[in-house]
Amino acid sequence: MKKISVILLSIILVISLAGCGFRVKKADSALCGKWKANVNLSDKMYEGLKESLSTNLNFNDFNIDVIFEFKADGTFEIKADADSVAKATEKAVSDIRTAAEGILKKYADLLNLEGTVDEILTETGSSLDEALASIEEAFRKNLNSDRLFDLIAYKGKYKTDGNKLYFTQLSDGKFHDDIYDLFSIKDGQIILESTTDVDGFLTNSYPLTLKKF
Repeated sequence: MKKISVILLSIILVISLAGCGFRVKKADSALCGKWKANVNLSDKMYEGLKESLSTNLNFNDFNIDVIFEFKADGTFEIKADADSVAKATEKAVSDIRTAAEGILKKYADLLNLEGTVDEILTETGSSLDEALASIEEAFRKNLNSDRLFDLIAYKGKYKTDGNKLYFTQLSDGKFHDDIYDLFSIKDGQIILESTTDVDGFLTNSYPLTLKKF
């Protein structure tokens, strides 16, 4: 009878661990699943645009969702959410058209040119729509969403040690004692409070709040 009780206890223990965390440390099991963080990448996405577009445009926020997936086998994957990137891109295009139209109007006023911007451009054989379309084309070319996906895409192994979260590095696929995130779990959310990874693409976005979905 005692032997049967031990077997039953073992089965219950296995079942309780099978969902997530059976193959990783107990401390890591709370991380298992898919999480989403909203990240503002305005500075990174636009840092080269002012020079390439030869003008000083004021850009609004470029916010996207970044998906973190921690798996039970101790591996992870980070990627940009495609829908959020598409929405942010279209908003940015709209913002830049509005900003460009304002700049053209100020430029016309500065030169004391009479008439609307469209009327002035028509006299030069162009139009406001053509001018804005040209700016939009240059913007989309330099924004390069594909490059954004490549920069964020990241997979490997993870582990925890207390409140430290380690990821294997892209450079050599290894853990490094001095490269980690400080994290906490509060109200069912993961808070990536800070990181020692100075070269990470998301480093300037910390602290990051990851919400499970």
